[in-house]
Amino acid sequence: MRIYNNNTLFHPVRTVVGQEKTKELPTILASIGCQNPLYIVSHAAEASGISELFESNSPTDYYPLVAKEVDTNTIASLVIHFRKYNHDCVVGVGGGTVLDVAKITRLQLSLSSCDLEQLEGTSSRLPEKSIPLILIPTIIGSSSGATKTAYLRKAHSEGFMYFSQRLLYPDVTILDTKVSRTVGGTQTVLSVATIVTRAVESLTSNLASPLTDAYARQSIRLVVQHALRVVNSPHDAEARLHLAIASQLTGMATSHTGAALAHAISVAVAQTTPISYAQCMFIVLPHALHFNLTGNESALIEIKACITGEHSLSNEKDEAEALAAITTICDFLYSLTSSLPQAIPLRLYDASKALHPNQLGQIAYIVYGSLDTLTSKQRPTLQDIGRVLEAAYWGYPLDRNHGLQKK
Repeated sequence: MRIYNNNTLFHPVRTVVGQEKTKELPTILASIGCQNPLYIVSHAAEASGISELFESNSPTDYYPLVAKEVDTNTIASLVIHFRKYNHDCVVGVGGGTVLDVAKITRLQLSLSSCDLEQLEGTSSRLPEKSIPLILIPTIIGSSSGATKTAYLRKAHSEGFMYFSQRLLYPDVTILDTKVSRTVGGTQTVLSVATIVTRAVESLTSNLASPLTDAYARQSIRLVVQHALRVVNSPHDAEARLHLAIASQLTGMATSHTGAALAHAISVAVAQTTPISYAQCMFIVLPHALHFNLTGNESALIEIKACITGEHSLSNEKDEAEALAAITTICDFLYSLTSSLPQAIPLRLYDASKALHPNQLGQIAYIVYGSLDTLTSKQRPTLQDIGRVLEAAYWGYPLDRNHGLQKK
């Protein structure tokens, strides 16, 4: 039986779920008193014609973003645009990066007397001005629509900023399969890896509770039931909607439990290299799971049961079965790739030749200073992080007998 140190959950986000629900946006805007929203839209989403879903004819209502070009200067530009055209609400439409930008823009507008450096980190400031926020994810795996965290690359710097507070919760998140209909099989597999990894890290967090565990386990079950259908039939609206729900459930869990090593590494890699966050999650997951095995045996065995549907009668501290659970988790994700036209890299080395081994130390140092590792049962040292990164880079198994878990 698992022992919990926390049994509470706070989550203020109103989630609207269903096909064609984006068409209800005018009604939702009116219900929160918004008449002139600013749409922050990913360039890819705009190119796919997503703006046609919104009832607006003014070009000043749309602010398209290229995710790779987003940094702290972007927020300053958005704040100026918002004020210049007298907008009264922020609507973010896109993947995780664009949704984070929308969240931070709302934060900056709500606390205009503070600069981004003052707002960075974890805080609980009261808003100086009420700026409603609505998020519409276009990527299945983005859990940003349910969390109070956001990340932003610094301009003219290798680093990035981390924000965490209640003002980053959106007022409304709309899950509509129509806006994610162009996501292909490879991106779906990577998105599923993100959902599963974050759910696993929630279940193994020091802040896990019965409520967050319920969300995380149901998220994994939905992924197992529907992921292969979406990979093989991208236009399967029903299955795609269930994956979107799984992503939101994972976000609801992690908004309380926080993240851990795989997430922290993936954020650092995505912010400093050409490798995407989701791709890094897919690669790093098995190594992070092996690092975090001790103390998480029962949680890993529970996760295996969610995937296989078979309950184990073994001892909760059974390391052998916990290792088997890690294999089951990874085998499930790898099984989704069998029908893809191209293989997904299993090593950081293969994911991008622009990432060199001599960069791993710098990335490890960034991860070591990340608040995202604080809730991990196995708090990694700088050396631990370096070893996990090296294993993920070269693709060799993590040697747990040489320092990582050594007492």
